[in-house]
Amino acid sequence: MKLGSVLMDTLSGEWMLDLGRPNGGDVVVLRTLWIGCLLLVAIGFVRALASSGVAAFSWECFRHELVELVGGTEGPAIFGVTYAALYARFAAQWTYIANLYNQIKQAQVSEAANLSPQASTQQKPSALAQWQAGFIEDALDLHMASKPGIAGVIRAWVGDDQVRAAFKTHTPNAARQWEKLQKFSNFSRAL
Repeated sequence: MKLGSVLMDTLSGEWMLDLGRPNGGDVVVLRTLWIGCLLLVAIGFVRALASSGVAAFSWECFRHELVELVGGTEGPAIFGVTYAALYARFAAQWTYIANLYNQIKQAQVSEAANLSPQASTQQKPSALAQWQAGFIEDALDLHMASKPGIAGVIRAWVGDDQVRAAFKTHTPNAARQWEKLQKFSNFSRAL
């Protein structure tokens, strides 16, 4: 991983999601606290430097600036804006993944209505299997694969050989993504 990516994961609290915790309200709060504290420390440090100068930097001045930030209106505003931004992002991701699932299910229902009674369910078009594999990949990328409702869908879909084949063929870093999926979704199936 590149240094810039590691730095951004650290500063944004994205590392909390990489531990396997699904994206949700609790992670939004934890990331808000993390980012808010980092911002307060950075602003306090810059203000202390500005008021005392680099050569005469004082930890007492820094502490004073932090107290002023937290006790004033800026501290709560920083936490509020951070929470709003992270929650808006989570809500957009949740809406996307829910809509994607609904579209796939609608396509499955339409397909089932058009199949003759003699047709086997194993004759699934590869486009649908690719779509399901894409859903799994997106759920992983959005850190939602371990949410109970989504994990159940994933467990059902990875039981299909065509979905696994589509995941293996079309997902960048498929083997690593598959390992992450197994780790976070508590299922074991060979890719």
